[in-house]
Amino acid sequence: MSSTYTANRFFGGSMFFPLQLHFLGDRVSLVKPGLFTTWERTIPLSKVACVTAKLGIVVGTVIVESSGGSEDIVAKGFNRSDIERFRMELENALA
Repeated sequence: MSSTYTANRFFGGSMFFPLQLHFLGDRVSLVKPGLFTTWERTIPLSKVACVTAKLGIVVGTVIVESSGGSEDIVAKGFNRSDIERFRMELENALA
């Protein structure tokens, strides 16, 4: 079970390389693709402490907090419906 969510091109990342939020069965990843390099932050599902969503009218932010000492994932500029689906999918996997 894996899902990929892509940020709004105007609010998340850049016009050509928008942020991507991946939920893979055992981990959560935020990927910022680029022309020559790709930046990625991953948190294993066993280390996820909390999922927070800050929703605006159209876009919002997802914060996945880590309990293992690694940095949190802060994903900005995603559509409201994608944030709600991602949060529900992650909370169901944690339950």
